[in-house]
Amino acid sequence: MAARATGPPKTQGRDANVSIAQATNSKNDSNYPRTWNFKKDGVLPGRHQELRAIKAPDFNTGQLVDKVVWEAKDDRTGEIVSVFLSDTVLFNRFSRELSDRKRRGVTLKPGELITVTPLGLLQPKSSSGKPHNGYDVDFEHGVPPVTAEELLLGGTSGDEGSGNALAEATTEPPIGGQLGPDEDLPF
Repeated sequence: MAARATGPPKTQGRDANVSIAQATNSKNDSNYPRTWNFKKDGVLPGRHQELRAIKAPDFNTGQLVDKVVWEAKDDRTGEIVSVFLSDTVLFNRFSRELSDRKRRGVTLKPGELITVTPLGLLQPKSSSGKPHNGYDVDFEHGVPPVTAEELLLGGTSGDEGSGNALAEATTEPPIGGQLGPDEDLPF
């Protein structure tokens, strides 16, 4: 079983206001879209363009680390912008959505509206946690959360003929239908 991502690659520095060109030491900033600044720019209603893995320096050590960048088209202005998925909450939300879609055979398509709303600095729920940036992320064609049936049966809800004995055992006989020889059991 593959390990599930639990956050972006660890870096000590904050890169929320750094452009891709600056992060990758590119000399030509015009080749890269402007980085969205949630503190200054606010909510991003973005039309998905692509997700890219890049190598960028850690801002404390200078060592190259893997980062994920989401490129989106601002639905209000048409500007193509980039978003570093460096905050753990934001990274995990995208990771969970893509994982759920993969399990159900659905992909994230270019042009899908993804609205990211910054919630500001949130206080931890436990005394051992640290304050973190919060985000509400709404996927236009978001996959519903996993159901109890899926967890128990290992399939998706609504699968017919899945071979899941529990699902088939809970199917009621048709009204007025005849029970088979083994179907008179009291459970």
